[in-house]
Amino acid sequence: TVQAAIADAKEFWKPRFFSNAYVPHDVAYRGAAQYVDRLARAGADIVYLTGRDEPGMGEGTRKVLARDGFPVGIMALKSAGDVPDIEHKRQAAATDWAKRAVASFENEPLNIVLLQQLLPNTLHAYVHTVSSPEPAAPGRETRSAPRCFRFGRAPSRRRAGAATSRSQCCPTERASGQRSR
Repeated sequence: TVQAAIADAKEFWKPRFFSNAYVPHDVAYRGAAQYVDRLARAGADIVYLTGRDEPGMGEGTRKVLARDGFPVGIMALKSAGDVPDIEHKRQAAATDWAKRAVASFENEPLNIVLLQQLLPNTLHAYVHTVSSPEPAAPGRETRSAPRCFRFGRAPSRRRAGAATSRSQCCPTERASGQRSR
């Protein structure tokens, strides 16, 4: 059946896809490394708060960030692969560095709504890339929908140049009817 084939594919790919062995296949979005580098050179403390886990993807993630020209920063990875991303982000929002955050960039709608609620004085930008299919409307505590950034996929690692656009609204904007300004 189709369901059995999907279950088999998930069983095969889950331990492989979320691993140091497959992280090198990640390609940075055009302009992302340059943008983060400009923030670091302007004096921002860079924190990579990610749903990746340290044991399974930490080493590979550090190598890929260095390979693609991202500046060194604090790596805030999950302690284990079975820790839910939303819980990891909730715990991270309680740290001193999160409380000092000026901006965050997130590709998961549920996570960005949570961060808006926990860190209301921080600018939260939705990066419209690959994400789970779970839509999330801003909660009552959020003042507005987050800014929506869309980085273009780099066709090769050698090609440089930044391209951002907010031509497509992010899921939280679609759900609430609000638009970014």
